Amino acid sequence: MASFKTTLGNHISGQSIPIYVYNINDKHINETYVKYSSITEASKGEKIARGTLAMFRDTNVPFRNKLYFTKPIKNFELTFN
Repeated sequence: MASFKTTLGNHISGQSIPIYVYNINDKHINETYVKYSSITEASKGEKIARGTLAMFRDTNVPFRNKLYFTKPIKNFELTFN
């Protein structure tokens, strides 16, 4: 399983959680991302239920050929177990 490092940051309760969406093409992650300012905005923009988005965010598990993170990927080097 691949593991990616994300940038560190602190979330303050009551603030929107940003979502960074990365496309996966032929087992390659496109380093360009789409940033949504909140889970609600990402849900609408990606046409995914909020609950589904919550299940897949920050898991390194793709959904519809995309990865969803709350922080941008800092290092695209893969680590395989």
